[in-house]
Amino acid sequence: MPTIVPPFSSGGSGAGGYVLINEVVLAAATKTITFASIPATYRHLRLEGIARSTFAAQTDTMQLFVNSDVGTDYGSHFWSENYASSSVEIVIDPLESDSGIALGEIAASSSEQHTATSFIVEIPYYTQTNFWTNIFTTIWYSQNDNAPQYGAMQMVGSTWENFGVAVSNLQFMADGGNFGPHTRISLYGIV
Repeated sequence: MPTIVPPFSSGGSGAGGYVLINEVVLAAATKTITFASIPATYRHLRLEGIARSTFAAQTDTMQLFVNSDVGTDYGSHFWSENYASSSVEIVIDPLESDSGIALGEIAASSSEQHTATSFIVEIPYYTQTNFWTNIFTTIWYSQNDNAPQYGAMQMVGSTWENFGVAVSNLQFMADGGNFGPHTRISLYGIV
């Protein structure tokens, strides 16, 4: 009978543990954050982050590119529950043949001063080459003290449609502006 090990049971190389591969913490604004030469020694990848953009708006769109692929090799389904003042809007948007993955909204320079977006990106079986690569993202953003009130809970299910190639490079991009100082993204391997 197989042994089931909870995912947070150990660090390092123990079965079931999260291993920090790399972490980026910005001291200055930059357009892209890249994780290159990702080792192929884990089962899954998990990225956790907190971000803010310099874009002159309330929000900016954060994008993801796999292995420097800027072609139309991506498909996504986007679910968003947005609220502005007292209204709630639920958007379900199938996006096909996209250039990159629109992961969701991040707080931008017109948002409240200390507002940032938290997110998690999961890439199961990132080294397999028999199927397209699936990528799951969850984002939370909220500002409550500044008019207009605004926030979003977003989930994106995406596919990198490049058969036969393992993931070895991930590049995050702020679409309208730059990632602001103190943006942090941590890349973990799950064994």
